[in-house]
Amino acid sequence: SGCFFEWRDPSGSAAATSGSFPVNYPATWLRLQRVGNQFTGYASYDGQTWTQVGSASIAMPATIYFGLAVSSHNSNQSATAQFRDVADVTGAVVGTLSVNSEPLGPSSRKTGLVISEIMYKPAPRGDGRNLEFIELFNANPFYEDISGYRISGDIDFTFPTNTIVAGGSFLVVAKVPADIQSVYGIAEVLGPYTGSLKTSGTVRLRSEIDAIYVEVPYDNKPPWPVAADGTGHSLVLARSSYGEADPRAWDISDVAGGSPGGVDGYHASPLRSVMVNEFLAHTDPPLYDYIELYNHSNQSVDVSGCTLSDDPVTNLFVIPPNTIIPARGFVYFDENQLGFRLSAVGETIYFKNPDGSRVLDCVQFEGQENAVSMGRWPDGASEFYPMQTRTPGAANSAIRVRDVVINEIMYSPISGNDNEQYVELYNKGANAINVGGWRFTAGIDYLIPTNTVIPASGYLVVAKNAANLFVRYANLNTNNTVGDFGGHLSGSGERLAVSMPDVVINTNTPGITKTNIAWIVVDEVTYGVGGRWGQWSHGGGSSLELIDPRSNHRLASNWADSDESGKAPWANIEVTATMDNGSDYNDSGVDLVQVGLLGAGECLIDNVEFRPGGPTAANIIANPDFESGLGSWTPQGDHVRSFLETANGFLSAHSLHIRASDQMWTAANCVRGDLTTIVPDASGQTATLRLKAKWLKGWPEVLMRVHGNWIEDTGRMAIPSNLGTPGARNSRAAANTGPAIYQVSHSPAIPAANQSVVVTARVHDPDGIQSVQLNYRVDPSGTYTKVTMADNGAGGDAVAGDGIFSATIPGLASGTVMAFYVQATDGLSATTRFPTDLANGAPVRECVVCFGDATPASSFGAYHLWLTQNVIDRWSNLPNMSNEPHDGTWVCGKRVIYNMSSRYAGSPYHQQFDTPVGNYCHYHCDMPEDDKFLGATSFNKIHAPGNGPFDDDTIQREQTCYWMVRQLGLPWNYRRFVAMYVNGNRRGTLMEDSQVPNGDVIDEYFSGDTDGQLYKLQP
Repeated sequence: SGCFFEWRDPSGSAAATSGSFPVNYPATWLRLQRVGNQFTGYASYDGQTWTQVGSASIAMPATIYFGLAVSSHNSNQSATAQFRDVADVTGAVVGTLSVNSEPLGPSSRKTGLVISEIMYKPAPRGDGRNLEFIELFNANPFYEDISGYRISGDIDFTFPTNTIVAGGSFLVVAKVPADIQSVYGIAEVLGPYTGSLKTSGTVRLRSEIDAIYVEVPYDNKPPWPVAADGTGHSLVLARSSYGEADPRAWDISDVAGGSPGGVDGYHASPLRSVMVNEFLAHTDPPLYDYIELYNHSNQSVDVSGCTLSDDPVTNLFVIPPNTIIPARGFVYFDENQLGFRLSAVGETIYFKNPDGSRVLDCVQFEGQENAVSMGRWPDGASEFYPMQTRTPGAANSAIRVRDVVINEIMYSPISGNDNEQYVELYNKGANAINVGGWRFTAGIDYLIPTNTVIPASGYLVVAKNAANLFVRYANLNTNNTVGDFGGHLSGSGERLAVSMPDVVINTNTPGITKTNIAWIVVDEVTYGVGGRWGQWSHGGGSSLELIDPRSNHRLASNWADSDESGKAPWANIEVTATMDNGSDYNDSGVDLVQVGLLGAGECLIDNVEFRPGGPTAANIIANPDFESGLGSWTPQGDHVRSFLETANGFLSAHSLHIRASDQMWTAANCVRGDLTTIVPDASGQTATLRLKAKWLKGWPEVLMRVHGNWIEDTGRMAIPSNLGTPGARNSRAAANTGPAIYQVSHSPAIPAANQSVVVTARVHDPDGIQSVQLNYRVDPSGTYTKVTMADNGAGGDAVAGDGIFSATIPGLASGTVMAFYVQATDGLSATTRFPTDLANGAPVRECVVCFGDATPASSFGAYHLWLTQNVIDRWSNLPNMSNEPHDGTWVCGKRVIYNMSSRYAGSPYHQQFDTPVGNYCHYHCDMPEDDKFLGATSFNKIHAPGNGPFDDDTIQREQTCYWMVRQLGLPWNYRRFVAMYVNGNRRGTLMEDSQVPNGDVIDEYFSGDTDGQLYKLQP
């Protein structure tokens, strides 16, 4: 549960608690401050920077006793607490915990068990002991019996009978258990396992029926933490909310050796702010290789005795005594001082603290261009780029963007056919460039043929199947298209890099010359799917297009979905059949029709016909061609954003523009049209349904049906064969797109009442930044307050000149909701905003913050959903069965996810809901594809226990049923108890984060079965 603030007033009354702060063994600092009768509690990791956990006003005498106490949770079990350094606090700074980790918790919606630590390559030891191990943690507050579970992948181990993992406890499985027990002094280490952990491999935790609960596909290359490979550090699950398969969830252990069997603590040190900031690894005289260090803090740091090396074990260079880096300052060492050169073909730099107990920084790099340095941009940021200018000992220059860029990616064709994949290169320069001999070194495998030239402002398409593209695109030919590349572009996002070769000649100490090829990355992008990475390039018909080739290609906001809306022809969708197998609701007869899409997307609909009696009978649909407006047509639910198109009809001006956020579904998720005549007895009659449809984006199938489902007409619209813009100017291309705004966040994640909030953002533009502005409003007011965001170390900005722009919002009363967006203008006056407008008819998106929301000190998780009043009103005014998503902010602990979406969930028989903050209800929440929570996007559903919300007072009925199913050895759905808050309102006691049959369940129980579908049956 960590640390919290507890008080009671008056004496003898029930105690109240507030706040939550993660425990940190062995250094958890606590502080109590009194100002008059105001008592405030703080916690800290270093005794200098304090985070407020709670406050209370209690009338007390001027002098009172202060004490330290301990009590046991179990009356028959002793408890021990150790306190030290009890003293008055001086020089304290009130701030927010800046540790880039989360309290250890679940990483999956499938189980409360996690793989919390992996020591896959221990440092070599003189005594020959093998310290390879895996650690499990039970994130639930109750025990788990894992008898018969097993660990699989590169190793295999089955847990013996009666293996019990207590709530909140650890279990270690080792290659050689006796060695772990001897070195770490811990008992009850299980093992040995068969096989051994590889430097790059997969570890899975499987249930007693072999379901995959947890799967970690770790690696010893970026973006995974490189320093876990042979330095003595282990991999630790530092940010479990991302999900165990996400590299962002992992870090190296805080100290070498790891922490098997316990929490991986944080050891405060000024050295943690120092990092490798720039290096030069490929030089000819008179230049020298060098490594630069940067102090990303506001205090000077003594780095004397720290070491630099390109070997994980051998410390080749010890930094001399009295080497002090000033605040935000630099120091560098060239190869003459270092005593070693860096490899131009790529290697790893290790920067360690003086006693070698921690790798302070570890940088793995690929082939390097001669005389071009690599550096973080901005200084202290996580990403390295080739620099425009070498700047040893000074702030890094702008990033180098070469003339040949990755310009377009068709990674997920709407057809599902990989033969339609391609990557487009563009030469933005003024001269032709010979790219013969270049190759793709990440993502796909392809060596570009000799003497392949991209002309100035020209294109080169690299195809999965070039012959297939020649048939589809009239502008493509053997002069501008090559292929076929090996492998395929990932539909879930991956790194894509194109590199050029350079010959590197080295002469070693004996005078022997060795020639190597350095593959120098010319351009790269790690593209994502969904979220900030476009809505329709992931199987929705679009390619992913670079907007401005001068921009930073690694940033999502510089890419966009290609515009395909003008390519498709109109299609006729028609059926004539006997009306049967329907239902006459309340003897109403057939009194309306419904049209819509069978998935998220957009299309045009026109000339809608329902002809009882057959194709030549009268059409009884009112306003079938929309020429008199929408009139008798009503968009509902997840089709509510549909509208009248006034300039693009079938042989006319008007049509119905359908926008669907999800598939046409039961009840209120369609566009409903009235009839001129009711059909009282449909059964047995022949009827014709017919409409004209034009695909625009997304799902290609349209459905039309009558009330009662007596007859339906579904068909696939005509999809253009020439999707995307290979070999031509991008449809979204712009000479200047404005600044990219990214890594936007607010702190603290859950501000206390009247606590100020700091909003931060990174901004980049090749034309420089003219201004960055924070715009916030106190909901429900629509008036924004504008605040200039600065990178000057003032006004909430932590470190001047580090590229992070900051602004402070004054604290607001408990329960107050605030919404904000960030706007930036470049040097040429082009403006962008975050969050971006999706241009899909939905309300403008914002980032939302709620002040004074509860942070319960509990072993159960707490989910927070924050919505603006506009969103609540829109949600409440739609039918309860609507599947239309509503924009909001999601918070769990320190993790903040902007622009997720939510709606009601549950059976159509239990929908007595009024608003998302009113009567108890169930929730369906969706996270962005590029910002998953617990490794998942769909949280369907957050369930209020019972058939109706909270009508199960025990909150155990359904869990008991699933337990019985599990005992029979059958697949079952996991349910996790959580405290759910919506705009500060706690929803009942505990809700259940509940699995439902979906793709995750298939991956869990049927991982080797790629055929078939899994359906949930609803009576």
